Amino acid sequence: MSIVRSGETAYDIEMQKWDTPKRMGGFGPDGFEAFPKMVYRAERREDKGGKVMCMDVEGSLYSTDPVVQARAEAFTNKCQRTVMSEGEYDRARGEGWCESPKAALESIEKHAQSMATAAAEVNYDVQRMSDKARREHAFLDASTDGVVAEVPVPKRKPGRPVKAVA
Repeated sequence: MSIVRSGETAYDIEMQKWDTPKRMGGFGPDGFEAFPKMVYRAERREDKGGKVMCMDVEGSLYSTDPVVQARAEAFTNKCQRTVMSEGEYDRARGEGWCESPKAALESIEKHAQSMATAAAEVNYDVQRMSDKARREHAFLDASTDGVVAEVPVPKRKPGRPVKAVA
């Protein structure tokens, strides 16, 4: 059942202003306006078992605990952003923000797949390394959280150039 507005109350008069397009003296848009626009980014929730989420709807809507609701709202606010112009939208896309929550989840899955592929390629290459190179790789791998794709070659010390053997 719909609500019928008579236009007699102050609320009805204000709502009519916002429903009227700007070209007719109101506050509403004249047509489609692309901005402001929401962009999204998915992240891993450590308190939910490492689940990748873009918004925490379950915690904010279905929980009666105010602490859980506050955490859910904070996580959702962290994963959403409003852009006001085309330049800001392009900058956000460059930083990893996506057009929709579904695209954000697909983006993080694609990133995880590329990291797994890189790790597999590095592990394959490590099998064919010398013992010294394996030790260097193991040392670098232990010192970082990410994937060590390449072991840096130590630079030669400055000095006299090596003579070519004839």
